[in-house]
Amino acid sequence: YAARGIDYFVVRPVYFTKSRRAVPRAIRLLEQLRSDPRVELLRRFEPESHLQPGPVVEIYRLQSTERPGPA
Repeated sequence: YAARGIDYFVVRPVYFTKSRRAVPRAIRLLEQLRSDPRVELLRRFEPESHLQPGPVVEIYRLQSTERPGPA
C-alpha cells in the first residue's frame, strides 16, 4: 500500500475478519495496519450503546517516509 501512494485507510475490522466475505488478504491487511510502525490509528468509532448500533470503524494513516522536494 505504501508503494501505491495510499495514505489513509478506513476499515470496519469485523467486516475484514468475521464477515462471510472476509478473505485471508483482508485479514492480513488489517494485521499489517495494526503492526506496521509507519501506520497510526487516528480514530476508532464504536457504537455508543445498543440503542445506537453500528459497526466499529477505524481510520489509519500511513506516515510518509518521503519528504516533499522543493517546489
